[in-house]
Amino acid sequence: DLTISLQGLYDDLYVHLPTQGWMFLPIVQYHGGGADAQFAPLDEHVEEYEWALAQYFGAGVAACYRGDKLYDGPRSREVLMRWTTFYKQHRAVLTKPVVHLRRADL
Repeated sequence: DLTISLQGLYDDLYVHLPTQGWMFLPIVQYHGGGADAQFAPLDEHVEEYEWALAQYFGAGVAACYRGDKLYDGPRSREVLMRWTTFYKQHRAVLTKPVVHLRRADL
């Protein structure tokens, strides 16, 4: 669940810089959970994939991508390029200490 990931990310940033941690993004199935626990096929789940990329790139946190490709069609490629570009443009700010405002609700 991406909300739980966001809460963990928020909590970890009290003791680490964003680039000192990582999160997990299961593109393909990993240790059970079936189709509900993966983002593939990415072009069919592009909204969820974008949410995950926005969350991780937007917080400056690296993700461990479990799968054999980062996009599988034009929609998922465009989303990946958008968030990669965003991170590159804002890297100087995203790699600094974080000001905590409010933890995500479930």
